[in-house]
Amino acid sequence: MATLTELQDCYNSYYDDRQLWNSTVAAWVKKGKLKAKKDENERWDYDLESFKKIILSDEYKTKLKAVRKNPEKCVGQIRNHLLITGIVPEEEKNHPYKGTLMYCKCLICGKENIQIRFSYVSGNGNYERLSCGCMRKVRHFMASLREGVTEEFILEHDDIDKMMFVHKMLAHIKSKYYTQCPIEEYKKAIDYFYYDQQFNAVYDFWGRQKNEFGTFYNWAKPSLDHITPISRGGSDTVNNLQVLTVFENLAKRDMTWEEWCNFKRATHSTSDYYIENIINNKKDVIK
Repeated sequence: MATLTELQDCYNSYYDDRQLWNSTVAAWVKKGKLKAKKDENERWDYDLESFKKIILSDEYKTKLKAVRKNPEKCVGQIRNHLLITGIVPEEEKNHPYKGTLMYCKCLICGKENIQIRFSYVSGNGNYERLSCGCMRKVRHFMASLREGVTEEFILEHDDIDKMMFVHKMLAHIKSKYYTQCPIEEYKKAIDYFYYDQQFNAVYDFWGRQKNEFGTFYNWAKPSLDHITPISRGGSDTVNNLQVLTVFENLAKRDMTWEEWCNFKRATHSTSDYYIENIINNKKDVIK
């Protein structure tokens, strides 16, 4: 049996120009390739002979040769959900890794210029990146969703963060209507707001506020408003829901939408946080 340090010394005796990563050893143990057991001090002891068998195998040597190939040949290729777009110059690296980094674009969320180790996208390493990280986010998100919502449905939406936000808005309705309604009605509600002009105007306005003030919670955050309040006989269905800023929703209180609009006109009340100004300003930006 051998310690991790002894494994590394053994590895360097064969491959003195390469580094053995602890995560690689752990992966071999997990897959059952490398025999190991814990001693009385909860430290791992590794079987040296099975370790040598792995690192001296033709399969492992082939992988090392593949990693050493010219990374330029991978530019333009797609690995899982990543498009390899270039090699990161030394002066542009934002990662302490000393090896080759590749620029990649995530084909799920559209994020560009992600810096990823070449071995993670070469198809020959012990670990492969599936995406920029949004796939992990999707899987965590799915664990909180109701049964019947598929990964495919989530990935149909280009902006996963926005889709998650719409879900949370609907899930936080006091009656929990959208956690119990038929699954198709839930999906239609997600799409209704995801593509809704008013929601997107407030969502974009909130995004600019977050960038300026650096806080997730502020008066610009999108908030679901009942056009006719529940206390006045309104329902939780989408035809009675709209998105306002938190500021305007709190100001509206239990008025109907018609009463609130009349109140604003009668009192000459205006604010950058009111929906009409947000939409008008958005149009000005587009122009």
